[in-house]
Amino acid sequence: MSFDLQRLAVASLIFLVIVTAPVRGQKTGALEDDFNYSELVGKAYGLDQELVNGVQYYNRYRASLGHPYFLGDMFQMGSATIRGRNYSDVKLKYDLFSQHLEVEYQDFSGGEKQIILVTDWVQAFLIGQHQFQKLNLEEDQNKYYQVIKMDCFTCYVHWSKERIPLKGSTTHSGEFAEAKRTLFLEMDRNIKGFKKRKQFVSLFPVERQKQIKRYMKKIGFQIRNATPDEMILHMNAVCNYLNDGGPP
Repeated sequence: MSFDLQRLAVASLIFLVIVTAPVRGQKTGALEDDFNYSELVGKAYGLDQELVNGVQYYNRYRASLGHPYFLGDMFQMGSATIRGRNYSDVKLKYDLFSQHLEVEYQDFSGGEKQIILVTDWVQAFLIGQHQFQKLNLEEDQNKYYQVIKMDCFTCYVHWSKERIPLKGSTTHSGEFAEAKRTLFLEMDRNIKGFKKRKQFVSLFPVERQKQIKRYMKKIGFQIRNATPDEMILHMNAVCNYLNDGGPP
């Protein structure tokens, strides 16, 4: 067996052990005695076991037009909280269709590989300036929500995408639609959902609603079409108005 084949066999064996063995903090004594678990993982993949213990990425959307990702089809630097531990400076993509988080990393040979993290393990993550957290805000479902936290209220946005079947195409079976939003506002410890600008404005004190509505109309802020950056920008403007007591 050549050196490359030996190395591949060892890596495959390590990956099998990672998938089947208990996670750190729950290892059996026999496993700890046999070898240094985290050291072997580090040698094989260069990352902690929680980041490699996922599903090897493959292009599931080859026959679809567009892409399913938050902020575009590209990896961005961020961080992730996995089973209570924070991992910083990792390359991430958030798949809005499958609601999975993808990681790009260098394997033991220096090549770039991608994995799909186990959703049940990922509690929170950060992509650029956009903070996400797994929360239970509707129908007893744990979902990822973008958390836009201001000092006077917090807005939660769940982003998703649908894949629409294409009829009559000989090259593509589907197309990804524009991102959809499910929104909630938390203020004074009350969390309420909203869909439109009118519903959003109605969640604030009556004496402030007219000014907030006028401001949002002036800048053309359409909640249903707002980008993630626009959501942060305009939520901040509304909060400034509430704090200052005057028109934003």
